[in-house]
This record gives sequence, structure tokens and C-alpha cells, in this order.
Amino acid sequence: MRRLTIVIIVMLFGFGVLNGATYYVDNSHPQANDSNPGTESLPWEHSPGMPGWSGSAELQAGDAVYFNSECTWTVSSGDAIIQVAGGVTYDGKTWGSGSRAILQATV
Repeated sequence: MRRLTIVIIVMLFGFGVLNGATYYVDNSHPQANDSNPGTESLPWEHSPGMPGWSGSAELQAGDAVYFNSECTWTVSSGDAIIQVAGGVTYDGKTWGSGSRAILQATV
């Protein structure tokens, strides 16, 4: 019974991760807009949880958000750069031709 419970938990966890949505954020793309679907060809300019976010999408556990590794997002000192959602993967290194996305606060 214990083994069956573990298998069920692993299957449910894997199912949630595999079925999560993938979103792209790129503030240098000419058509970037928070109202976009967040696809690679029509990315968001900001991610949900970032200052300036004007879209209506809500991130769910299992989702993945890829930031263009060539881009920088800046906020005023003392402001939060991003409020992360639990269970969401944020990646600023594997998409784009830069070394990694930069999220920074100005001094």
C-alpha cells in the first residue's frame, strides 16, 4: 500500500510539471507586450509579479517562465524586482544568445 501511495504521488507530481505552461519574457522584442500570449514569437514584456506587469495571465505551479538572456529589467532601489509564484520555474539563462538575463535595482 505504501509503495502504491508513493507511485501515485510521483505520477501526480510529474503530471503537473509536464502539463505546466511555458512563457517567454523579452523586453527587447519589437512586439513584446504583456497582453501577448507569452509565446516565443509574441513574448511578454514583463512577467507576472514584476513592476510594470499589465497583463491578465496568472502563473500556476508547474509553469516555466523564460527570460531572454540578452535583456535587463531595472527597477528603482527599494522596489521588488519580482514576486515569484510557488512551483513556477524561472529561467534567465537558457533562452536567448546572452549569458543570462539581468534583474537589477538602480541605486
